[in-house]
Amino acid sequence: MYGRMFMFGEDMLMLHGAIFPRYTNVSTRRGDDRIDAPNWIMAMYSHPINENMQLGGRLMMSLDPLTEGGRGYPLLFQSGESWHDQPLHDRQHPHDLFDELSISYSQKFDVDLSTYFYFGYPGEPALGPPTFMHRLSAMDDPDAPLGHHWQDSTHVTFGVATAGVQWRNVKIEGSSFTGREPDENRHDFDRPRFDSFSGRLSWNPTQNRSTRARGETASHDRVSDLQSATWSGF
Repeated sequence: MYGRMFMFGEDMLMLHGAIFPRYTNVSTRRGDDRIDAPNWIMAMYSHPINENMQLGGRLMMSLDPLTEGGRGYPLLFQSGESWHDQPLHDRQHPHDLFDELSISYSQKFDVDLSTYFYFGYPGEPALGPPTFMHRLSAMDDPDAPLGHHWQDSTHVTFGVATAGVQWRNVKIEGSSFTGREPDENRHDFDRPRFDSFSGRLSWNPTQNRSTRARGETASHDRVSDLQSATWSGF
C-alpha cells in the first residue's frame, strides 16, 4: 500500500490513511441501508542503530467503532465475529480502535542473511497473507473482501511475539499469540494469552510475487492456512 514518507536524518516515518464516506443500500431481504465511512490510519517509524541493526514501530487505528457501530456495515454474504453474542451474517464487523501497536528489531548478519523480532499488542502473527488493508487491491475498495474474516482473522491479535530469519528471498517465521478474536468492546485492550502458535515459510521468486505455505493456530479458534500467493503488477 502507498504512503507518505518523511525523513528525519536517518529515521523514517511513513503515514497512510483511507476513509470512504458513502451511502450503502443492499436491496434484498437480507440487506440494509445506511450512511457510513469505513476508515483506517497507519504509521510506521524506523530508526537505524547502525548499518546492520534497526528498530521499528507501527501503529494502526480505525474509527470504525464510531462510524460503523456495533453491528458494522451491510455486506451481503459476509460472515464472521459477533454482536451481542450472536454471529454476524451479511454484515462486516467494525475493527477495533487500536488494530496494531508494535515494536520490532532487525539485524543483518550478511548481504543475504538477516533476522528480526516483533512484538505487537495488538499485532499480526506469522499466519497467512498480508491483511487486505495492506494490499493494493484495497486502495479504492470501501468494502472488506468476503474472505476477510477467514483469511485475515488474526490480523488484530492482542498479544503477538514473532521471530523470523530471512536468507535471500526465503523467510521462515514463527509466532506465539492469542488465538482469539477481539471481544465486542472495540475500544479496549483484550487480555493477552499466548495460547496459539503458527509457522510460515515465504518465498519471493520475483519482486512482485510472494508465496507462503503452512500456518496453523493451536487453540479453540483453530485456523489453518496451507498456501497463499500475492502478486503486485504496479
